[in-house]
Amino acid sequence: MELRDRPALYLPEFLADDVTPEALAELLDKHGNIVVTSTEGGLFPTLGGRYANGIPNLDLVNKSYSGEAAKVARANGKRLDIPRPTLTISMAVQPRILIDMSASAIVQRSTSGRFAA
Repeated sequence: MELRDRPALYLPEFLADDVTPEALAELLDKHGNIVVTSTEGGLFPTLGGRYANGIPNLDLVNKSYSGEAAKVARANGKRLDIPRPTLTISMAVQPRILIDMSASAIVQRSTSGRFAA
């Protein structure tokens, strides 16, 4: 196999603090696995719809727990086919953040239980 015929390799992407679900889809499409780590917990309100009029977008996060394939279609016509997304979430937050999260869609849709296990 010629070098030019080999697939592109990417270093793992490590994020700090916050990423929108839409940006997460792009990163998982490119890298396959992502780590989100924070001491502030800004990810939780973002996933809960901070930038989407309060409408949560948790499907990709939930699928990334078990590595379930995800197909994402963007308004610009771009389609993402993520065969085995893997998302690691590591948070070291104050108790108040967890209390606030307890009433959100993140808990109601069992998202928090997937990465708290």
